[in-house]
Amino acid sequence: MEKLKIAFIYSKRFSFYPPDYLGRGLGGTESTLVLLARALAKLGHYVEVYNCCFKDGVYDGVSWKSLWSIDQNKKIDAVISLRLLETFKEYKFNSPIRAVWIHDEALQGASQLDKNGDVNMWISVSNTQKEFIEKKEVIQPENWFVTRNAFDEEIYTDTLRKIKKVKNQVIYCSAPDRGLKSLFEMWPQIKERISDAKLMVTGSFALWGVSDEENNRIFKGIYDKAFKLKDVTVFQRLSKYELAKLQAESEVMLYPTDFNEMFCISALECFAVSTPIISSRKAAMIERVKDGENGFLIDLSYKSPAYKKEFIDKACYFLENQSIKDIFSQNALKVSNKMNFEQLAREWEYEFLKRLK
Repeated sequence: MEKLKIAFIYSKRFSFYPPDYLGRGLGGTESTLVLLARALAKLGHYVEVYNCCFKDGVYDGVSWKSLWSIDQNKKIDAVISLRLLETFKEYKFNSPIRAVWIHDEALQGASQLDKNGDVNMWISVSNTQKEFIEKKEVIQPENWFVTRNAFDEEIYTDTLRKIKKVKNQVIYCSAPDRGLKSLFEMWPQIKERISDAKLMVTGSFALWGVSDEENNRIFKGIYDKAFKLKDVTVFQRLSKYELAKLQAESEVMLYPTDFNEMFCISALECFAVSTPIISSRKAAMIERVKDGENGFLIDLSYKSPAYKKEFIDKACYFLENQSIKDIFSQNALKVSNKMNFEQLAREWEYEFLKRLK
């Protein structure tokens, strides 16, 4: 098997490095970069990451370096810019593969870079994301690589899956601004019907470099509501192991949202530990959740009273029926089968080698 030279470039002004993943925690994009780079290195490829690195060094076989040390004349098989087009505006790489790994729903200016040949590979994490981009940008069909995200198989293990579910414990494990306020508004009615229900809340902007103090200031109004609600525990930021344990213990992920998820890593992580999901029929949640099989999707206007009623009814119906819990839990685990980083790295490897022939 040919060994490739691969360089990831993430020029966002946010300092992080691999130890942060298991330490203070990282957002989805940053975590995925750490884990995919590691998985590609394990396959024997030479992998470099250029970012605002907190401390340059080799971590799990990957060379992490400061942005200023980029050499655009260096022979590299594949240069991948995370999320930002500026990389290919500022630098002119001779690499045969010049890719943008998309992590958002918009990418203004992609059409011109594609037309000029500055970028010849656009990596989307879902069909939903590809469709969002194509609403405003023109990309040559052959330049698309539709892939996915993955869960960390070194954390989401069979041992974790054997953890016993805590009866009627539910979890919200996304950013606070994506639906927590709505869930808090519905929680008293859920508690009226499921008296022993317990809500575990995780998620914080601190994962993207904001201080804990700043996060508390931004979401003070939402967090203040939590203190007035019964059986709600707010953890904000947890280590990856602590988060995974909470996801494994919980019977369902409650995620009322109007946010356009382009993949939803937290949903996949919950599935990896047999935890179903109740959310909105919106964006990539449609790709993650099979309605009526491993969760429920609410197909109503998010801000309407009807949405809240339907969400509450579905949540309570799920919690009241052990047979539904068992079936959905089994189906959730099946969906996540082989969606780990080792398999994802092999898919990227195959795609790169195919394009380099």
